[in-house]
Amino acid sequence: MNKIFIFLYLIAFGSSFYYQNMLLSLILLIIGLAILAFIPLYKKFIKQNIQQKIKNNLKAININSANWWEFEELPTFTRVKAKKAVWIRKHNGNYSSKNDFYKKNSIKDEDIEKLDNIIF
Repeated sequence: MNKIFIFLYLIAFGSSFYYQNMLLSLILLIIGLAILAFIPLYKKFIKQNIQQKIKNNLKAININSANWWEFEELPTFTRVKAKKAVWIRKHNGNYSSKNDFYKKNSIKDEDIEKLDNIIF
């Protein structure tokens, strides 16, 4: 989040020196702040959607495209475990199957039953 803010800040004030237009800088800064305010709302919406699907026993999470905050909604997953699952996928390529996901993330047999109907 901080990297995004710094990037937008540099674009806004860098453009003001290049174009000598503070109004443009101010507009870009306002747009950047609006984007930063939207990100937590987006995450909250996604989490609520996943929780609703889990409650209704529907497939909720694609293991090859989910972000860490989506994995975090899975039963038995903590923030650390969710970030680890994304890190493993990023560095080793997509998971080939659910069993590959379970194996690489050291999911216990009793937890597999809880996750099997939720992930795809």
